[in-house]
Amino acid sequence: MNHFFLLTCGSLLFASCGSSSEDDSTDKVLIRDHLLVQSLSYTVTEGNETNRIQEQYEYEDSSIIRRTDTNLDSGKTTVFTYTYTNDLISDVKIYDANDDLDAEINIYYNDNNQVYSYEYTADLNTNSPTYLLATFSYTEDQILHCDGKHWSSVEYKDVYDTVSVYTTDENGNIVQSTEIVDCDLSAPTTANSTETEIEYDSHSSPFINVNGNNRILNDIIGIFTDSRIRGFYNNATRLSESQSSEYNTQVWVTEYNDAGYPITIQWSLDTNREDVEITYY
Repeated sequence: MNHFFLLTCGSLLFASCGSSSEDDSTDKVLIRDHLLVQSLSYTVTEGNETNRIQEQYEYEDSSIIRRTDTNLDSGKTTVFTYTYTNDLISDVKIYDANDDLDAEINIYYNDNNQVYSYEYTADLNTNSPTYLLATFSYTEDQILHCDGKHWSSVEYKDVYDTVSVYTTDENGNIVQSTEIVDCDLSAPTTANSTETEIEYDSHSSPFINVNGNNRILNDIIGIFTDSRIRGFYNNATRLSESQSSEYNTQVWVTEYNDAGYPITIQWSLDTNREDVEITYY
C-alpha cells in the first residue's frame, strides 16, 4: 500500500532518516501552537462526478486514537483505530460500515525509532484476505522502500513488486523519487521508471503535531488521511512527474490560518480536482 506511489500515479486511493533518529523529527513536530486536526472535509471532482468525504479525528493528548471517515453522498462510514507501543504508532485497524474488521496495518521500528517494515492485511472480513509486506532502509538523505506482495497467510514471497528510492530535504520532506530494479540502493533504475520531484511551502503541515508521526506514516503509508494533501513537515505545492516521454504536474494551492496551518487546500491534476477544508482543536 504505497500511498506516495499511488498519489504520483493520480489514484484516489490511498522520517528524519539516515543515521540520525526519528526522534529528531519528533523534536521538530513540537512547533507552533500544537494544533491537531479536528476534521478534514474534501470534495473530489473527476469530470462530471463528485465525491464528498469527511474525516473526523479523536486524540488523547496529542496521540491519535480514532479517525472516522464518512462518505457524505452515500452515508458509508469507515473507522480507523490507532495503537501505540513505546509512544510509537504500531497498529492501525480499519473497520467497515458494519463494524467488521476489514484491514490492519502492523508497523515495526528499528533502534532509531525509524519504520523498518510494515505488514498490511486487507479483506479480513472475507474468505480471501490479501497481504502486503514493505521494508525500509535509510542513508543520510535517502529512503529505500521495497514493496512485496503475497497471497498466503503462511509466508511471504521473497519478491518485490515495486522498489523506490526517496530523497529527503533537511526537514524530512520527500523531494524526489525514482524506481529501481531491486531492493538495493546501488541497483539501476527501471526501464520505465517514474521520476518525481516535489516542492513545498514553509508552513506547518496539518498532522505535524500528532504524536508518533513521521514521513513514512504520513506520506508513504498514508495512515492519517485518504485525501490528496501531502507533506510531513511542510505542505506540498507542486509535484512534477515524468515517465518515458509522458509528463504531468500536480498543484496544491493553500490558504493558512494565523498560526500558519492549512485551512483550505485545492489540489489539481489536469481536469481532476480536490477541494479540502480543515479545522483544528
